[in-house]
Amino acid sequence: MSRSEREYRFRVRRARLRDWLRTEGPARLYSIRQGYLCAEAGKTVRVRLLEDLPPEHFALQLESVAPLACDTTKARGEFCVKGASRMSGEALQRPEWEWPLQAGEAEEMLGLCGRLVLHKLRAVFPLRAGDWEVDLYTGGLYPLLLAELESEAHLAAADHPPWLGTSIAGDPRFSNAMLARVLAGDANPPFAADEE
Repeated sequence: MSRSEREYRFRVRRARLRDWLRTEGPARLYSIRQGYLCAEAGKTVRVRLLEDLPPEHFALQLESVAPLACDTTKARGEFCVKGASRMSGEALQRPEWEWPLQAGEAEEMLGLCGRLVLHKLRAVFPLRAGDWEVDLYTGGLYPLLLAELESEAHLAAADHPPWLGTSIAGDPRFSNAMLARVLAGDANPPFAADEE
């Protein structure tokens, strides 16, 4: 049975995040290699390889294009299918099915994704409204920073961290599947520069 994912998504203001990181740090940090077996309107089939990293590395990576070296012997995989999305107020809502994979299985499936693969670091910040996930894209998508919060509750302006930028919920140009297509040369980048 699917679960319904409801998420708020935003651009991130790099300078404000950098200032905020002087006193606050993420609780968790992951390296994520993510590929798409299907990236069509209304449905995506995604595979991920994730590795835990020391949270203090996130501030250093804000200034670096190169991804951190990962030890895939400590990695884990995920397989996910997502259905068509729709806006629900200011949040994006869609059905989602997800299963764990062994790291080796995820590696094999990533090999089937061809050019539709991206790499990002995900920092998790537990705040009043819930766990904010900030994704720092590496490689050809650097310096893009996006934030998301999964929540069934309405997100009040008072719960916005100071580094949130423009809302991108419902903007298909910023979906991870579309960003993978940008890297593959199949779509134009949705941004000229990082939002400050």
